[in-house]
Amino acid sequence: MLDFFHGSVKNDSVSTRHAIIIGIEAYRDPELPAFEYAAADATALAEVWPADSVDLLLNDDATKTLIESRVRKFNKTRAEGDVLDFIFVGHTFAVEGENYLSCSDTLAEDLDLTSLPLKPLIDRGALDVLLIDGTRYPLAEHFEPGSVAVPVVMANAPGEVSHTAALLGQGIFAQHTIECLQKPDALSGADLVTHLQDQFPVTLRKLFSDEIHRVQTPVANEAFIAREVKPATEGVVNSARAAGLTHVVLCAEHAGRIKDLSGFNKQWHSMPEDMDDKSIALVENVGSKEVEAEAQRLFQSIRTAFNYKRRELSCDSGEGCATLRGPDFDVDINITVDPDDFSGYLIETVVGRFKTPAVVQSEPFSQVFGRVFKVLRFDFSKTFDIKDIIDTVEDLEDESVQVTYPSDCSQCAITGRGLRGEILFDERGFRVQLERGSEPAELLETFVIAQELLGADKLLPQD
Repeated sequence: MLDFFHGSVKNDSVSTRHAIIIGIEAYRDPELPAFEYAAADATALAEVWPADSVDLLLNDDATKTLIESRVRKFNKTRAEGDVLDFIFVGHTFAVEGENYLSCSDTLAEDLDLTSLPLKPLIDRGALDVLLIDGTRYPLAEHFEPGSVAVPVVMANAPGEVSHTAALLGQGIFAQHTIECLQKPDALSGADLVTHLQDQFPVTLRKLFSDEIHRVQTPVANEAFIAREVKPATEGVVNSARAAGLTHVVLCAEHAGRIKDLSGFNKQWHSMPEDMDDKSIALVENVGSKEVEAEAQRLFQSIRTAFNYKRRELSCDSGEGCATLRGPDFDVDINITVDPDDFSGYLIETVVGRFKTPAVVQSEPFSQVFGRVFKVLRFDFSKTFDIKDIIDTVEDLEDESVQVTYPSDCSQCAITGRGLRGEILFDERGFRVQLERGSEPAELLETFVIAQELLGADKLLPQD
């Protein structure tokens, strides 16, 4: 099955692979040197890393508290067989033989006590695979990979420096790791290390023309050498993120009459006659209390169901909109004019930025949202060939499958043969839409049927 839901669509019997990817280029303490291209390296790795979901923390977001929280949250819901990959690009060091990862709020004068000690995480079984690029400048003793008890690969051996390529705006470790991950072949730890060992000397000779002999040697333990990093993939189905997937969201709507909104006063306000900026601004203004009430209701419900602490869940409101941000997902709420009835309003609740795909099938998620979702939407930065999708359906010559579209083929809708609702495509993405509110599993089931019907490659934009 095509990896899709911020990584993949899975059922309960399949294990989940999650990655926490951290890049700290700039530190709050000016005494700590910048770690060139760390944010770019981490971002690029996140786009191709073969995980079901990726949690990307960059620069100021990568505090000690937040990193520990993200690790803890994954392990709270970890099922048997689930895997957590931990990829770190930033300063690493050792103190009296103990390995540490720096955080954005690490203090130079108190390195070890304000950084993240690695051993407790490993001893608790919190991490399964480590990928570390941690030495642009030595801060203290070198990180010692030999003492790490889980599969680990490092960009350089102790005593060496991890080099960067200014022309590429990237570290050479990230550059060559990404090269391997983008290939369709299966990739083992041994394959990756061999590729890095072969390419590093060539790249260093190309980058530096002076007389200084530079050495960078990737280091991996036996556990990493023996591990599968990435299974074989099929051509364009290598990764939805690599194909430009930007958002996967679940959408719910609540409709009502504008005149019934608490802020509407028939003496002062006129009912909209169109869906223009003025009408939208009116509804946002007179419906702000309803949006705020819904945001507060969801805040309490999410906090209770997921047992979040105060610092883990936030709620910010504006005129006609609100956003809740949590460790596992975010919620956006907004109110607007009903495009099908200008005398009505719609309050749309959009749940997205999922940290793990498993969260949407969890009991706490079901407790909070129940059967409210009608739409599962996939947005891409690349464009779909709508004509190709139409031709694929029509070439099936199956009367049980229908495709409708305007004459300019700017969009299309597919219905029939096992689909509970319809699949709607436009240039920037597609959505699964049901007639009634449903749990996420029903939307995912319709998506899987569409994938089997059209072929996985048709659910990715083509270059």
